[in-house]
Amino acid sequence: MLGSWSTSIPRKESMSAVYKRKVGGAKVGIISAVVVLLLTLVGSALGDSQFRRDSSCPAGNVCFWSGHGTNAYENNKQTKSNTNPGWHPIGITAGSLKNAYGNRKVSFAESDSPNLWYCVDAGENRPDLTGYGNITYYNIGNMGSDC
Repeated sequence: MLGSWSTSIPRKESMSAVYKRKVGGAKVGIISAVVVLLLTLVGSALGDSQFRRDSSCPAGNVCFWSGHGTNAYENNKQTKSNTNPGWHPIGITAGSLKNAYGNRKVSFAESDSPNLWYCVDAGENRPDLTGYGNITYYNIGNMGSDC
């Protein structure tokens, strides 16, 4: 057999059914394009936000992130450089930190009048603060200070 031919005649559709089918397809195409555009814009905006992975900490600062453990140095980064005396709010519950001061310790605690606080020397990091409680305050030591 060389080939087969269909002898069935296509069923006629009304013009309104053809129009609805074509317009409906066009609507789906437009909606899909708009969704892709919105997702692209949202992705670009999130890529430039404070929530992207940025594990760097500029010299002369202490940096805190809400991420900890396997997500250390990720999510909601807070860079602080307030060397005024006293305890200062971090702005998040810290999950990890980096002390990028070359010659100052950084203390961290759960409150602004702690009975118990923890300390990292200059240049040290803590990738997981979960064992220290809800760390929400910091205090930068004097020049030359260490734990």
